[in-house]
Amino acid sequence: MGVCLSRGKDPVQMPVIAVSNKSRAAIKKMQTEMVQIKRFVQDTIAKGKPWTDDDFPPERKSLYDPKIDTDIDAHTFNSFKWKRASEIFNPIDVFVGGVDPNDINQGQLGDCYYLAALSSLAEFPDRVKALFVTQTINEAGIYLVKFFINGTETFVVVDDFLPVKANGKPAFATCRDGEIWVSILEKAWAKLHGTYARTEGGLPCFAANHVMGVPSESFCHATVESTEDFYEMLKSADKRNFTMMAASQGQGENKNSEGVISGHAYSLISINEFKHQGKQVRLLRLRNPWGSGEW
Repeated sequence: MGVCLSRGKDPVQMPVIAVSNKSRAAIKKMQTEMVQIKRFVQDTIAKGKPWTDDDFPPERKSLYDPKIDTDIDAHTFNSFKWKRASEIFNPIDVFVGGVDPNDINQGQLGDCYYLAALSSLAEFPDRVKALFVTQTINEAGIYLVKFFINGTETFVVVDDFLPVKANGKPAFATCRDGEIWVSILEKAWAKLHGTYARTEGGLPCFAANHVMGVPSESFCHATVESTEDFYEMLKSADKRNFTMMAASQGQGENKNSEGVISGHAYSLISINEFKHQGKQVRLLRLRNPWGSGEW
């Protein structure tokens, strides 16, 4: 089992003290591109016509590349179709009644590490909403979100076409009450990687760095010298509102005697300490991104 900690504070924009002319030109170019992207999205929404992302189209090549993504079940991925979010959810909205860690339900994509990071971030609803430049449903079906790739604020534009199974239900991550914020962030993550399949398998800390825009640190239980010190560190991090995730070793999604699923990622929601039958009990509250089987 391993644990990942990420500071609960918002990303800090540090002032640029001194930069070379080349760096200054690069910064200016990046700022110009951001303005252009925002304007494009605004203009597309204003037109009110359904928009399709040609860079990440609703086609098989956005699901997987048979030459690269060789570890997936090609038969299953080939069975998926595409539908716009408005054809799947009714009612539909980006956010309904706020953001909650329990909003997230993993689908058939093995990206639990990413969803665990989102679930941990969802303990701070304003930080999830801040990832969305486009926060309301629009007829164009275009959404602008942002990540922090290697610490740099990076915009990603996606349409609202989502992979669905033969029964018309979403194939991948969904949200409750017709909210689509989880599906949109999952699609944007897939676009950054080139395909949905390429997002399968990973560590929560990797996702946390790019989603939260703040440093994170991981710890492997096998290298922890003092479990007492480690527990106190977790308790301190919980009190200071750090986002925390945990991952288990192994493969096959088998449960061990304590109920933890092998090769899986969880959100570490809270640290709990109480007395039971005269003994001090310490429990970590984990959330399974499957949306069930909490431990």
